[in-house]
Amino acid sequence: MEVLTFRDNTWREISPERPFGHPLLIAWAADGKGVFVNFWNKDSADLVHVTLAGKVEPLIQNGYRQSVGKLLPSPDGKFLAYQAETTDSNVWMVENF
Repeated sequence: MEVLTFRDNTWREISPERPFGHPLLIAWAADGKGVFVNFWNKDSADLVHVTLAGKVEPLIQNGYRQSVGKLLPSPDGKFLAYQAETTDSNVWMVENF
């Protein structure tokens, strides 16, 4: 990930301490010291917090039970609102139809 600082127009690369998949959504933390990232990989769709130093803190590890979207940190930094979607399916087999 790369961050552009508008103050001095410089780019900074954030290298997470471990790979975490393909980022889908990114939202700044209220304190500006990290980002929340919703990511997808072959085994799960999870939510993590990544500091500007690259430290990764898992927040929600749910496999594919729930998709996390629309990340919205509260201004005081105490809460993170997000949209969660689940999918249920039911399969019926009809014979001799």
